[in-house]
Amino acid sequence: MLVRQMLPGHGAGIVVTLDDGQIGQIFISAGLTEDDKPALADAVAAAVKEDGPVAENGVYAIPLHRSGEAFAALAVQLEVKEPQHRSILRLLTWAERWQRLLLAAGPRPAEQTSPSPKSLNLLEALLATEPLEAGLLALADQLAKQLECERVAIGLRGNAGFRLEALSHGMQFDRRSRLATALTDAMDQVDASPLFWPDADNAALAALAEAGHARAICVLPLGQDCAVVCERHEAQPFAAADIADIMALGQMLGAALVLKRNQDSQVHQRALAATGGLFQRLTGAGHHVAKAAAATVVLLIVALALVPGTFRVHADATIEGRIQRAVVAPFDGFIAEANSRAGDTVAAGEVIARLEDRELKLELSKSASEEEKLDKEYRRALAAEDRSEARIVQARLAQVQAQTRLLREKLDRVQLSAPVAGIVISGDLSRSLGAPVERGDVLFEVAPLDEYRLILHVDESSVAHVAAGQPGTLTLTALPGNTYRFTVEQVSPVFSERDGIVSYRTEGRIDGEVPVLRPGMEGVGKIEIGRRSYGYILFHRLLEWLQLKLWLWLP
Repeated sequence: MLVRQMLPGHGAGIVVTLDDGQIGQIFISAGLTEDDKPALADAVAAAVKEDGPVAENGVYAIPLHRSGEAFAALAVQLEVKEPQHRSILRLLTWAERWQRLLLAAGPRPAEQTSPSPKSLNLLEALLATEPLEAGLLALADQLAKQLECERVAIGLRGNAGFRLEALSHGMQFDRRSRLATALTDAMDQVDASPLFWPDADNAALAALAEAGHARAICVLPLGQDCAVVCERHEAQPFAAADIADIMALGQMLGAALVLKRNQDSQVHQRALAATGGLFQRLTGAGHHVAKAAAATVVLLIVALALVPGTFRVHADATIEGRIQRAVVAPFDGFIAEANSRAGDTVAAGEVIARLEDRELKLELSKSASEEEKLDKEYRRALAAEDRSEARIVQARLAQVQAQTRLLREKLDRVQLSAPVAGIVISGDLSRSLGAPVERGDVLFEVAPLDEYRLILHVDESSVAHVAAGQPGTLTLTALPGNTYRFTVEQVSPVFSERDGIVSYRTEGRIDGEVPVLRPGMEGVGKIEIGRRSYGYILFHRLLEWLQLKLWLWLP
């Protein structure tokens, strides 16, 4: 009857009892006609034959089991759209589970009332989710919603009393915390009847109220091995009708919890049974394919453990010039010419840029005129034998002469030349003509073409294996078909972080001359650490990760 109430449009339905696998007595629900019986009976026969739910032409059926055998079947006829088929079959599956739980829970006491469809949502929340932990969380959330509680805790009985298993609203908990201990102490107080606080004078419930800041508490037993603690932060007593409704479903919920817990424990038993069966196949007669596969696996493991290979550490690599010379602005001025830019090859002393010199020439002309004028005044003072005036003019003349030499030196340095023969690796002033520069600004960087160094960025998990003198192989992105040998020169303590990964700067020397190399090229380097087993080469990162986690977990 409850199943029909939960189905859309209620529909028509029958319950058929089976006698030695044959259709026996038929119980017809309201709305069923003689024309409907053949289709429903055919669906029942198909469900019993397949031992599972079936859907045929708007008729849905499922067998009901007792002691592992089908003793009856449930069938309904509905007119629904295709997307609802799965929901109808799921509902029938829950109904079959509910019937199985009813039988497992045993006879219900006469004083208990029948559960309402609202309270059946609790059973649905528990049965609709796998595994047991998820079902307990769903049941706790449904109880909190139905009873309007701020927190609902569910515990299962163990060898040493109740053990906290789930809290509503996805709350995280530590079983050693004060609140978790108070909840399990409250569960241990429960008997066949519910407990209420502050109505009951119970020290455990009072301690829970203090630890959880609760103003109203209810502890409910669900079967023999499950207890529920409901808390409200407002002094609002729990309605007797709601509690009675849940208690009417208590035996079934308790049986469902025991069934799901047994199913979870059966997973381990099935794993042990599967292991035992595999061992029996490997040691018994026959099963040649399984034995050959096992022998292949054993040989592979032995090979991985014993056969050595070259252990290499991979690292991102960058080519840099061993010497990098900077061309800087000698004084404040403006860019007049730019003859070279990054990527150009230059000779030593080649002019690569020039600064504006017009103002310098004007100042030099002015300074030269002033110098000539002071020289005449000095000679005139000497002719007049005015020694004091001569000394004053001589000092002024020396000052102007120094300024003239400075201007001439600046004019000599307006042309910026390459300090060494090589390639310009940075700097492009072709788009900055007329722009001002300040003294000391780096305008260009030049690196020689025949001297390079290799920079490797070694991951922090592998840097302990790297040491100076180890050989390696380099492949560049620009030259993927070529490999170059190198030697590690230095493992620097300087580290950098890129995309959350810490790496250490390691310098290497490329063996021999490689004319096609250019500064800034990138690739991948493989540093040869030594001989290790292939098992270590393939799984050393996993082993190191497990060692770290084990060290963290151990007290």
